[in-house]
Amino acid sequence: MTFKNFDDIFRDRYPSFDGYTFHLATWFDDKPYIFQSRSGPKGEGEGVEIEMLNALCKVLNFSYTITEEPSDMKWGAYENGTWNGMLGMVYRKEKNFTVNFFVITDQRRAAFDSTVSYWNEGFGISMLAPPPFPRWKNFYYPFTAHVWMGLFLTFIISVVFYVILRHSDDPANTTDWQAWLHLFRSMLNIAWPRLPRKTPEQIFIGFWFLFCMVVALAYTANLIAFLTVPLYPKRIQTVEQLALSHYGISMYDYGEFVPGALASSTDPMYRRIRARLELYPTYAEAVYPMLNGTHAHVESFSYNRIVVATEFKANNSYMLKEQLFPGHLCWYFQKNTPYVYKFDDGIQRLVDSGLVNHWLTLGEFESIPQLGEFESIPQLDEFESIPQLGESIPQLDEFESIPQLGESIPQLDESIPQLGESIPQLVQYSQLQEKTESFLGRDFERRNLQQTQVRAETALRVDHLQGVFLVLAVLEACATLLFAGEVIHYKLTTKPKLYQNTEKTA
Repeated sequence: MTFKNFDDIFRDRYPSFDGYTFHLATWFDDKPYIFQSRSGPKGEGEGVEIEMLNALCKVLNFSYTITEEPSDMKWGAYENGTWNGMLGMVYRKEKNFTVNFFVITDQRRAAFDSTVSYWNEGFGISMLAPPPFPRWKNFYYPFTAHVWMGLFLTFIISVVFYVILRHSDDPANTTDWQAWLHLFRSMLNIAWPRLPRKTPEQIFIGFWFLFCMVVALAYTANLIAFLTVPLYPKRIQTVEQLALSHYGISMYDYGEFVPGALASSTDPMYRRIRARLELYPTYAEAVYPMLNGTHAHVESFSYNRIVVATEFKANNSYMLKEQLFPGHLCWYFQKNTPYVYKFDDGIQRLVDSGLVNHWLTLGEFESIPQLGEFESIPQLDEFESIPQLGESIPQLDEFESIPQLGESIPQLDESIPQLGESIPQLVQYSQLQEKTESFLGRDFERRNLQQTQVRAETALRVDHLQGVFLVLAVLEACATLLFAGEVIHYKLTTKPKLYQNTEKTA
């Protein structure tokens, strides 16, 4: 018996699901992936996963049911010899599969069948932005501590050198006591009452004046910036910095694998994080320590960012650049499910076309066509004519050469309709809603940056000028001390002469 092609050997057993209804284990507390619809009735879902499911429904001809929450209110972890939460419902065959935020792990893959990855994300850490340094210290910030120390040592050495230089000749201009006062005048841009007449002193003073002019200009220019723009402490941005800091770590205890993974990690920084990790029974209790500025809050990155900014109005919070346990997100099916490859194909098409990326991102994809323009997207087998896609996506009839797909999936272009045929229906349903943007607003990152720049460019206010008046007060105090010193010095050195003159006059 001979076979003409690959499909004759491995027949596609599931060209269509013929309207079959899949039962999904879901939890509506998973923004932006799946949550209660804001416009539909109770029990109707919304989010990125719903967008993906509806797109696949159009292609594979199936329907589905979802649950608002698992009965045990657990996410899905292996505890006490069994699986709980949504994964437990799938493991016990109460549900067909789950689509919530689940990272691919070896333990889960051993108990379930997983799809291809559709997104890469980990657990984000949110913290309250540290308050700015006190404005009254602004006069100190134009130079670093090392520069201030260098200026002080330079001044001391210059005073000693100038005194030695003056003693090489007859000191006709000033006394040793007045030498440091005159040198200090130059640093404050104050003119000398008399200039030296000796050539060596004039050469030294010329270089000293030039040095003081450069220092004064640099200080004045930097001072203006520090008076108008608040100076903030350096933010924590990595897990190592957080582990070595004094901050506690809070997390809502809903059955995720993070606490156990931190405890069993070989990374010493992860173990330090686990030692300070505090688990709370409610989400609000876990967030409030972060809002008080004493803790960092751990949660899936997108959910953490959305909920903290929208529900708790923490506009002065930020997300660390480094995430805990970053990984690939997938859907989990019952073990030995024979039709997982059909979902692999559909999910991969959504990823390759950029739709999953579009629904999830915060606004980096402004160049994506608007609603009506999506209908002009070509068939997937024509993508090679588009430079951005055609150069990276192989022909469908060449997919058998890709190990992940070709070894287990028959000819894709014959088993599933072209993606372009379902694009109009998909876009009509999704209405181009970027789920994260719908919470935080379009271009959330850029708007935050623009707001920061606007704040930096605002007009001077009284609170901006408190440092200026403080500098003035400090200089007035220094001037008063110098004046008092000059008066005392004058009285001590001239009093006998005045007494003798008075006696002669009498």
